[in-house]
Amino acid sequence: MVKSVKMNYLFNLINSSSQFLFPLITFSYASRIMMADGIGQVSFFQSIISYISLFTSLGIPMYAIREIAKVRDSPEKMMQITLEILLLYAFLTFFGYIAIAVICMTVTKVQTDIPLFLLLSISIFFTAI
Repeated sequence: MVKSVKMNYLFNLINSSSQFLFPLITFSYASRIMMADGIGQVSFFQSIISYISLFTSLGIPMYAIREIAKVRDSPEKMMQITLEILLLYAFLTFFGYIAIAVICMTVTKVQTDIPLFLLLSISIFFTAI
């Protein structure tokens, strides 16, 4: 038990420090290559994607934890709830990508670089996973 807590702490520390250090190292390179306009465009697209990703999650992880904790002694019910939550995620992710398609067709600032916008939209799918 003690060893697993220490390892968990170590892995959490590595994860937190890499989340801090990775952007610190890569931002200077990205800003030299993309210049201010490119960084601004990526930030604008990423803000739109993050709002859609926020909508597609709708607090489902907290709900899933609560519902699974209620039936943790019954593997059949756990499997059913897991399937329902995954289907809910898939359904909301599908609507998120419909929103992405509508934005790509209607917003002129997004139409300037659709491949970049679609590339950044992959994070919606990975959020659902």
